[in-house]
Amino acid sequence: MSLDIQDPETERLVQTLAARRGISSDEAIKLAVGNESRRADQTQSLWERIRPIREGIAASPPTGLVADKAFYDGLGGGRLTVFPDDANTIRRGYSTGLDADAAANRRLSHQHG
Repeated sequence: MSLDIQDPETERLVQTLAARRGISSDEAIKLAVGNESRRADQTQSLWERIRPIREGIAASPPTGLVADKAFYDGLGGGRLTVFPDDANTIRRGYSTGLDADAAANRRLSHQHG
């Protein structure tokens, strides 16, 4: 089988590789295709590449936090705040420096809102 390369960029790449290696165009094509085939065979799946991440997560101790509706609602924006009197629920907080009554009212409005 013979190849008839019609793409100027491909021809330029083959000639550049051949010149760098001091080989013929045929050898440059064989070298490039062989290297790419070996690289593709050695490529791990995404599942395998993230194995260290998965193992790290699995080895982490449970936090005790509940990923409930309030948690997921809190991911939508604002600053997440864990209220000390309700540590198993994460709620969204938007301001700082609240006094105790304001903080209690905010907690109640989140619980009933």
